[in-house]
Amino acid sequence: MKRADALSLIVNSAMVGVLGFLLLRPGGAVHSWIEERRTATRSLRQIADVWEDLTGGGERLGNRKAEVLVVEFADYECVYCRRQHEVLARFLGSDPEVAVVYRHFPLEGHGAAPGAARAAVCASHQDRFSQMHEQLYGEETWRADSNWAALAERVGLPDPAAFAECIVSAETTARLEEDRRFASMLGIRGTPTFVHRGGIHTGMISDSLLLELGSQ
Repeated sequence: MKRADALSLIVNSAMVGVLGFLLLRPGGAVHSWIEERRTATRSLRQIADVWEDLTGGGERLGNRKAEVLVVEFADYECVYCRRQHEVLARFLGSDPEVAVVYRHFPLEGHGAAPGAARAAVCASHQDRFSQMHEQLYGEETWRADSNWAALAERVGLPDPAAFAECIVSAETTARLEEDRRFASMLGIRGTPTFVHRGGIHTGMISDSLLLELGSQ
């Protein structure tokens, strides 16, 4: 081999080595892509492992018999969740093939949100979840006074005494802890976040994207 050819081979090999190092090192393009794929695969496995339990509980919005399901983690004090609710309310009222399973994820710093979640859970025990859900997203006075009894009266709960007991019950606490455990397992940090069989979407979605996610 000629001296020039040997030198060229050494230089090319060195360049390939440097390029490979830059791409494969932590933070490099290829390494980042591999880690993203690993994370996505791990996320899909986690979703598959908990899907039946995740969709078997919670409160359902839309057609209760719908086979197309998407799970929403949300917070009643979240501004974006409020806007998302407006989109979902219009869509779910017109498309009977899709349903959203609502899971509670009150964020830190939202002082009234845990109480609102408790009120929604307790209203569901009396088959008034959708009415309470609408009330919580439709007005904001409860953020200041947290008068859940008055709110229960406005949505027409048939048994106010049972609602008052439910608000402070350990069973309601356990239900909300269950939602938070699901969020922790799936790596959910903010709201709204949507979970579907094909992955996790963080942030607001359109009605068309909701249908697309649910169909995956």
